[in-house]
Amino acid sequence: MSPEPAMQMPADPRCDDRALARAVAAGDHASLRTLFDSYADLLFAFLRHRMGGTRADVEDAWQETLAAAVRGIGSYRGESSLFTWMCGIARRKAADAARRLFRPFHRSAQDAANSAPGVGLGLALSRRLVRRLSGDLILVSSDDAGACFELRLPVR
Repeated sequence: MSPEPAMQMPADPRCDDRALARAVAAGDHASLRTLFDSYADLLFAFLRHRMGGTRADVEDAWQETLAAAVRGIGSYRGESSLFTWMCGIARRKAADAARRLFRPFHRSAQDAANSAPGVGLGLALSRRLVRRLSGDLILVSSDDAGACFELRLPVR
């Protein structure tokens, strides 16, 4: 009976991630395609789960994530998987989108004339009032049918 062959540990997948990141950073188009083919759908699913929201909102955060990842890929150090690194970017983009929801915006006189009065300021004003009462107004979930907010006020 011959001895069993020694079990070989699989290569660290982060080695391939580092090589892919270096190639993308160097401008290799095939590597960029590999990056998208490998991670774009996974990132979309990650954001859809994290954000809820409308498909358009998720797509915006997804596109921002992919663009930021490609722009910043030279900073990838391989301390985690490339997907984990990209999920970190996606988390920040999702948080940015949630913050924008409560930000007041300005409209031109033309746009204001063609819309209902006060539309777009309600969340910003509501949150400001609630925070003056030492509370918070947060987005809990959102889907294509609408959004659900949680009002948190301290008990005195």
